[in-house]
Amino acid sequence: MRPPHLACVAFGFIGCALASTPPLDVTEYSHTSFGPGQGSPDNVATLAQTSDGFLWLGTTSGLYRFDGVRFERIETVGTVPLPGEYITALKAPRSGGLWIGYEFGGASFLDGRGLRNYPPETGGLPDGTLGSFAIGPDGVVWAGTTRGLARFAGQRWTDVTQTLGLPSPYAFNVIADKSGDLWIQSAGKIGVLRRGASRVYMYALSAEQPLRLDSDGRVWARAMSRTQDCLYLLDSTRDDTPPCRPLPRGYPDFWLIDRNGGLWVGNDATGVSVLPIPSFERDPAAPASTGASTHDPRFLSFAEGAVAISVLQDREGNVWFGTTGGLVQLRVPRLRRHGPFPGGFVVLGMGNHNSLWVATTHSRLADDFFQMKDGLMVPYRGGPTMITASYRDATGVLWVGGYGRLWKLNDSSWEEIAAPTPELANAPGDTLRRTQAIARDATGDLWLSVVRVGLFRLRDRRWERVLVPGTPAYDYPLVIYPDGNDLVWLGYSHARLASLTHDTWRLYTERDGIDVGSVQVLRRINDQLWIGGERGLQRIHDGRIEALPALSALGVVSGLLQARNGDLWIAASIGAVHIGRQELARLDVAPRVKTLEYERLDVLDGWPGVAPGIRPLPTVLEGDDGRIWFEAKNRFSYIEPSERIRNTIIPTVIVGSVVDDGRRRNPADSLTLFPNVRNVVIDYTATSLTIPSRVRFKYRLENLDNTWQDVGTRRTAYYNNLPPGRYAFHVIAANDDGVWNAQGAAVSLIVPALFYQTIFFRIVVVMLGILVLAALFFVRLRQVTDKQRKYLEQRMEDRLNERTRIARDLHDSLLQGFEGLLYRLQAVRHMLPQRPDDADRALQVALEKGDEAIAESRDAVRGLRSAVPIGRDLEEALRALREECGTEEGRSTPSYRVIVEGPRRKLAPLAQDEIYRIVREAFRNAIRHANADTIEAEITYGEDAFSLRLRDNGVGLDPQAQHREGHWGLQGMRERATQLGGRLEVWGKRGAGTEVELTLPAGLAYDDGAGKR
Repeated sequence: MRPPHLACVAFGFIGCALASTPPLDVTEYSHTSFGPGQGSPDNVATLAQTSDGFLWLGTTSGLYRFDGVRFERIETVGTVPLPGEYITALKAPRSGGLWIGYEFGGASFLDGRGLRNYPPETGGLPDGTLGSFAIGPDGVVWAGTTRGLARFAGQRWTDVTQTLGLPSPYAFNVIADKSGDLWIQSAGKIGVLRRGASRVYMYALSAEQPLRLDSDGRVWARAMSRTQDCLYLLDSTRDDTPPCRPLPRGYPDFWLIDRNGGLWVGNDATGVSVLPIPSFERDPAAPASTGASTHDPRFLSFAEGAVAISVLQDREGNVWFGTTGGLVQLRVPRLRRHGPFPGGFVVLGMGNHNSLWVATTHSRLADDFFQMKDGLMVPYRGGPTMITASYRDATGVLWVGGYGRLWKLNDSSWEEIAAPTPELANAPGDTLRRTQAIARDATGDLWLSVVRVGLFRLRDRRWERVLVPGTPAYDYPLVIYPDGNDLVWLGYSHARLASLTHDTWRLYTERDGIDVGSVQVLRRINDQLWIGGERGLQRIHDGRIEALPALSALGVVSGLLQARNGDLWIAASIGAVHIGRQELARLDVAPRVKTLEYERLDVLDGWPGVAPGIRPLPTVLEGDDGRIWFEAKNRFSYIEPSERIRNTIIPTVIVGSVVDDGRRRNPADSLTLFPNVRNVVIDYTATSLTIPSRVRFKYRLENLDNTWQDVGTRRTAYYNNLPPGRYAFHVIAANDDGVWNAQGAAVSLIVPALFYQTIFFRIVVVMLGILVLAALFFVRLRQVTDKQRKYLEQRMEDRLNERTRIARDLHDSLLQGFEGLLYRLQAVRHMLPQRPDDADRALQVALEKGDEAIAESRDAVRGLRSAVPIGRDLEEALRALREECGTEEGRSTPSYRVIVEGPRRKLAPLAQDEIYRIVREAFRNAIRHANADTIEAEITYGEDAFSLRLRDNGVGLDPQAQHREGHWGLQGMRERATQLGGRLEVWGKRGAGTEVELTLPAGLAYDDGAGKR
């Protein structure tokens, strides 16, 4: 093995990641820049985070508030404006609120009660630029300015520069440690005001850069000690200078001591880096060491040459830099990412003893193949070049293929294997004949797939071409996977899968259920074969190919790995997917389960990207130490499963503003909106700054929403046309790791009612409605009463007309008949003595006339009787006609029947009475005039009309009889039918019987309401 090559310098930091050397390299941090294009101001001079989680930016152009998504410029609070735009100092007390210092002097305090300004001329502050605030454990606030030191206790600032004995009024930088001691930089020296002391103690220690406070409340300073840059941990319990911790050369800027103990420094080229805190000098009297570290740290430069001005580590552990170009966030990703690299570097496989094999697919460097081991990139020369495929067998031997070439690595020596065909041997490096896949089965045979050439097997040091039934000879598998004893799987393009078991081939296609497109990876997971391809995942379960609905959203699957602990890791187009072994076991019990809990890591977590499709190089690997490695696009990423990075900070939820019909208002405990409001827009946010794009929200408006509305990452709620009433808007949020703030935030909303929306108005409207209905009821009642009265009057008029007619008939027939009879009898009396024969004949005629008069009288009297007896329906009354009319006429009773068609319905009383009269008249005519011996009545209850037919087999109807003078029967029947609103039809001729039909519309005939319109 040769010494480290020049490439080791370029890639040495990867080895450092493998070798577990804290702190994290700055290039492994995920960084996000915010510039003017994202709404960030430039020249961010100072940073602070308030207790509600907001990040505050003090800039040369004003004060800004940032929730991770939106920058909001603060100019006024209520009606009180900020006294200046050039912000030089910010400090957030733990109890809440924000202290603000200005370039031209003065301070302000902002909290939920508003903004209070303290100008230098009246507020008690020195008249100079305010450089910093310090807050002690007792709550006392200190302000360092260019013209003195001030103390705030109660409600007023007090200048204490002379009282404390400062050597110079220039006290720009002040800081309070955890014990309550106040550290001050004045006249280039460091001093301390010990708790309870009345005078400042000055050290002989010069400090050119601001003091820094770590997460434990300790104060650090960077200063020169003779010729050595030193880092000092200040200790107020001693009066001498603390021991020097030598710093490497070339780091003029001292920015931060983070919570993990990392020292953030800057170089001359405006880059930042993270170093371990240096140890003490072994011999303070000895010459200063060079401070060289075991490796050269890498630097991160800001976009477009921006220079860092301020720094802050927030409550979630993210590091923020305010720069001349805007704001930069650095956070520790879940996946530690390295790259991109020059030369197209890819991971080939894991080596022994936690090493990693790395190579390039393009011959642009002096070496193509490297092993990362013990923190170094070691080249292996005289071996493979332009690598396209790799495979590590069960014995640890690494096989590597290129363009028409094949190598084998034993320990540290390379052996090139002869090509399987003369065509490949005579054209090494042919880019059209790329090694696609390599594998070694349980019998020791080596399998080789070559693009555009085919499939080969090396057995007993001899190559042989392998032909798979159902595939062309030149076809080549994309994936080769030895699966146990005497079983080999081959994955092809176009959803094809082949297996070889005991020299027996079987080919699976889409007809057998293969639906992953071109096969890219085959692995045995929980004793079942999983198939990954360009359209997702499938597996062979109990001999059947089945889909996995719970994992249908993965996209392209290029890598599968079951770790030693049983968890499953998947490299897919949506990112790295981690499924715990418990969830994985659920698929064995219920393979068609619709949902499955899994963790997804994407580019925001350090995911290197989507690996190129149809490639034989591994995309997910497990190291000896349990790290899971991913590779794509010349980048490597790994995750420590045992060191889960989880954001446990509960996000603070804030309702920002409420806009009702265009009027924007800051939220209060209770807001009264416009009456009859049309549009209500509620802005809310949650101050989780790590990955704000993953913060999820749910909200609910009480008295309107029955359930919580899951709106994802949306930070605005919309409501339209809220009715009058009281509402309570509640919103909750979860951070990027799903930690919920179940209490959330709330604001009460009151929508006042207009006069027509009040209960009183509604009562009045209801009462008026009742009055209108009552009036309509009485109007309708009167209409019905008038109609009934008119109906009764019409009935009385009809009866009167009928009786008048009968009286007229009696007068015209009965009276005149009896008068004529009297005249004839008188004539008979006069003829009897002289002409007895003539008298006898005249008497006979008179008796006949008397009989006619009696018959006519009987008919008239019958017309005065009631039509249908009370309590009988029409059908029953018609059946009684045979006995009634037959007896009256003195003739033999004819054969008579009544037929009913359709469901029986109740008839209107008047209609039933008139129908009966008409039918009775027709029945009497059939007996009296037609001499019928068979009569039939047919009643039809139709949907649209009522009809009744009376048929007889009598002598028929004389056409002249209908118009003969003195015969009123048919005419009276027609008059009755017309008065009812119906129609009467009569058919008949001599010797053929007679048929009478009465038809009435349903609305006039029925009394059950069904026919009414």
